[in-house]
Amino acid sequence: MSGDPSRSGGAFSGGDGERQSNLEGHMTPVFFGSAVNNFGVVGSLQFDVMADRIRTEYDVPVIFEGTELYTARWLECDDPLVLKKMMDATQTAIADDHTGAPVFLARNAWHLDRTMQDFPAVKFLKTREMVGG
Repeated sequence: MSGDPSRSGGAFSGGDGERQSNLEGHMTPVFFGSAVNNFGVVGSLQFDVMADRIRTEYDVPVIFEGTELYTARWLECDDPLVLKKMMDATQTAIADDHTGAPVFLARNAWHLDRTMQDFPAVKFLKTREMVGG
C-alpha cells in the first residue's frame, strides 16, 4: 500500500447510509464527494464490508466502481471567498472528508499543478492534523 492514502481505495456511489455507516464505526472514510455522491476509503476490504452490510440489512444490490485518482489534498485558505471561487471552479474535483473539511481530488499531476498555479492563495495540504478523538 502506498503512503498516500488517496492512492488506494475507490469510490462508492450511494446516499446518506454511507455517513450513517461511518457514524456506526464500521468504516474508515476518507472523503464524501460534493459534486457527485462518491465515498472513498483506504483499502478495498472496506467496500466488501459495506456491500455485505447493505445486501444483508437492506436487501439492495450494490455495484462498486473504481476510480483513478492521482492524489487528494486538503484545502485551506485565509480568504474564504478565494477558497469558494477555487471550489466553484473545480467542483467536480472537490469532496469533503469525514469532518466536512474540503478536499481536492486530482486526476493527475498536471491537474494538481495547474490548479495550484491558478489558485496560489489556496494551500493544498498532503495531510491534515486531527485533534481529539
